[in-house]
Amino acid sequence: MRGVVTLAAAAAIPPEVPGRDIIVFCAFIVTISTLLLQGMTLPWVINKIGFEGDDAREDALAEAQVQHRAAQAAVTRLDEEIEDVPDHVRDQLRSLAEHRGNAAWERLGRQEQESPAAAYRRLRRLMLSAERDEFVKARDNGEIDDEVLFRVMRELDLEEAALSRE
Repeated sequence: MRGVVTLAAAAAIPPEVPGRDIIVFCAFIVTISTLLLQGMTLPWVINKIGFEGDDAREDALAEAQVQHRAAQAAVTRLDEEIEDVPDHVRDQLRSLAEHRGNAAWERLGRQEQESPAAAYRRLRRLMLSAERDEFVKARDNGEIDDEVLFRVMRELDLEEAALSRE
């Protein structure tokens, strides 16, 4: 931003002012040289100060540990609150909690292979695409109206957005 303001100020000088070209040229040179000087010396300054950033691997490990505990807490809460809930609902909620608990551990695993969570996301996106296509065909054939299509598409879009966050 500093460089843009300097160049804009120099360019705003009316053309009739004597030496305008030299002022614009000097502003350009000063802007470029200060940006390059700062950009090229910043790594040296950081090394000299001894500043070290966070270790991404340690952060991922801590996230995986906490995510695992959170998933266990979620399942425990589910077991406490279950009353007259169909088995398939309980199983689906338990599976979701386990999936979230395992996803962080999978990110720590080998990077060259597709993790189960990544495979799930890829395949679910393909399934969502097929569902969208079927609903559009149904709308085009007059089986459903636009309002139904829009509602279903919104639900599918929300699910796909949730997949993208993981």
